[in-house]
Amino acid sequence: MTMGNHSTDTSGLSNASYIILFITFSFITIITVGGNVLVLLSIQRYQHLMNGVLSVFISSLACADLLIGTVEMPLTAMQIIEGSAWPFGRQACNFRYIIDVTSVTASINSLCVIAVDRYIAITMPLRYPSLVTLRRASYAVLAVWIVSLTLSFFPIQFNWYRSKQPEALSCYENPTCCNFLPTIEYVIISNILSFHLPAVLMILVYSKVLKEANRQTMTIHSDHAPFGDVESHSDKKQQNHSFSLVKLVECSFGDVETHSDKKQQNYSFSLVKLVE
Repeated sequence: MTMGNHSTDTSGLSNASYIILFITFSFITIITVGGNVLVLLSIQRYQHLMNGVLSVFISSLACADLLIGTVEMPLTAMQIIEGSAWPFGRQACNFRYIIDVTSVTASINSLCVIAVDRYIAITMPLRYPSLVTLRRASYAVLAVWIVSLTLSFFPIQFNWYRSKQPEALSCYENPTCCNFLPTIEYVIISNILSFHLPAVLMILVYSKVLKEANRQTMTIHSDHAPFGDVESHSDKKQQNHSFSLVKLVECSFGDVETHSDKKQQNYSFSLVKLVE
């Protein structure tokens, strides 16, 4: 279908509405793709700014979002704007939804892995380098993508996800229909593994991170007095130290003549100034 006859025999959109939707979806797609490309380039260019473990996690997140921006968002935008039949066939439709489910699941699970990584770094800073190594981080990212691909590829490619409702069966028999109509069981399992479970885990982990950060902040403040008290206490210690030095000098040179007493006083005064 061409852009010219789309508004009359597809979605009924006016030319102005079509242009607005096209510009909006194009802008969002460009921002998504461009932003994640910049993230990957920054990680590659400025490797010294972050440790290798964190760069692995952020790269995984950026790749997942980049897949959404390059594959899923343009195809979804085209289908919404055009409102017409799917022109690429059933296999392309399956590939679209495989990329969709895989990238979204990998993105959320990557955020979850980053949350766990930050929790370990905050609560166990001394053990963090030995617990979270580059190899373990790579294994965690690999596990995220294997779970995400398993959750999407096999059910979609082998049609395990398909609903048995008449509307769904009619769509699946039509190669120009590309609606995602899964079974209730697939929806529940997919939502739990790809969204609800990681989201709950992230909320729990970041709440513990916040609690630990507040505890450490209170510990630091309790170990130090307010600024004014610290200054006053420091001044008193300095004065006591200076007075002790003067007394030490006086005791050491107590039997010396007057000329020596003047030298002693000058020496004591110099020591006081040095301490101050």
